[in-house]
Amino acid sequence: MAASPAGARAAAAPLVSNAGFERRSGVRIVRVAVSGGGGLVDLRYQVLDPDAAASIHDLATPPTLVEERTGVLVDALFMDHSHKGRLTAAQTYYLVFDNPGGLVRRGSRVTVQLGAARVAHVAVR
Repeated sequence: MAASPAGARAAAAPLVSNAGFERRSGVRIVRVAVSGGGGLVDLRYQVLDPDAAASIHDLATPPTLVEERTGVLVDALFMDHSHKGRLTAAQTYYLVFDNPGGLVRRGSRVTVQLGAARVAHVAVR
């Protein structure tokens, strides 16, 4: 699914504070940015706890972004890219999402779901 109204999947994990997100997901969001001429959204995250962060790649709760102004769910990873293997503490990784129609823009705010938690109001560069 490339972009659709936010549904049950986006609400699967609890909405938490930044600190709660880091504890639950095992990662710190470094940056969310529009790239690829507006056709991609680049999410960078640093691993704090490799065991907790392993849930990021759980097929039951795939990574998602919700553009807060429109409620559009962005959940298609560009070329189905995702890190394989064990995550390493202090390492920064990335996920690149398709951004059809440029729905997520610089200056947008998104809710990010990675694994066991969601965090709202993340600014997009």
